[in-house]
Amino acid sequence: MNGFLQEKIRRSFLRARHILYAPPQPLSFIKGSKMWFYLAHNRALCEKPSRSEIESQVKPIDPFERPYTPGLFISKLQQDHVLLWNPFNIVPKHLLIATTNQKEHQEELLTPKTLSVSYQSLSLLNSLIFYNSGVYSCSSQPHRHLHLISLPLIPPELTQKLDQKSVQTDVFYHPIVQFHKYVMSHYRDSKDMESILLPSFQLKELPFSNSCCVLPKKNITPNILFKAYLSCLNQFTSVLDEKKTIRDGDGSKRVIFGPNISYHLFISKSWMMVVPRGSVSYQGIGVCPIGFLGAIFLKDKRQQKIIKKIGPENLLRNLSKL
Repeated sequence: MNGFLQEKIRRSFLRARHILYAPPQPLSFIKGSKMWFYLAHNRALCEKPSRSEIESQVKPIDPFERPYTPGLFISKLQQDHVLLWNPFNIVPKHLLIATTNQKEHQEELLTPKTLSVSYQSLSLLNSLIFYNSGVYSCSSQPHRHLHLISLPLIPPELTQKLDQKSVQTDVFYHPIVQFHKYVMSHYRDSKDMESILLPSFQLKELPFSNSCCVLPKKNITPNILFKAYLSCLNQFTSVLDEKKTIRDGDGSKRVIFGPNISYHLFISKSWMMVVPRGSVSYQGIGVCPIGFLGAIFLKDKRQQKIIKKIGPENLLRNLSKL
């Protein structure tokens, strides 16, 4: 089944690439006290509508409701999820996993089913999943959707060019690698990692608030994924069912329940991490989720000057303050 879907992704990418944004333009690298940061310019960030712009529309358009924008639909994922290309892609292969039920809202808890479908989708690409929830999370569309991005985040040609200049290749070029090492080293001596979901923990090496879970190597069930997700969230809030009044695309209002914080959720094959989000921007710079993984995409070179002045770790620390 995965081979069939991978072929559909390949073919649909050839049809969709003319409506997708070009890869980010590399700007520079910055070394922090614990991490290297890759800075790049991404034009999609300049043109993506904000949450307030969408909410101000009389009847907001739901891009995850049929009929889908021509060229963006890839395939169904089981009965109640679809795979789409992200029209505001931050990397060339940036997909979306959306629910077919338009009533499932981005600020409600993820369900075990959606977590399971998303986790299974990781094998479609060498990839990572992230999810944005809450008013400060960079989420602009209320319809439930998760992001599936291909790795590496940094173009191979840039990696090869810089490979002669640094011995810290893993950390320097592959932002995700450093997180994998940090997370997995936490339980490196535990034999229980094979089959037991261990308690969540904080990676104190990182310059921002976070909570992680190492996923067992065997028997990953929807319930295990849901427990890991709740364990990470519970490090920041005990209120997972706050009452919220939202407006649907047809203008009608309804009540939903969900966590009382904004956050990013990251899912890999081996671990899960939640990063709380306390503000949209700091010093005029907004950061999309993978900025917390070491790849910061900027709107222009002016932002590059600001981030060099205030420091990327200081930026992330302030964005994750609750």
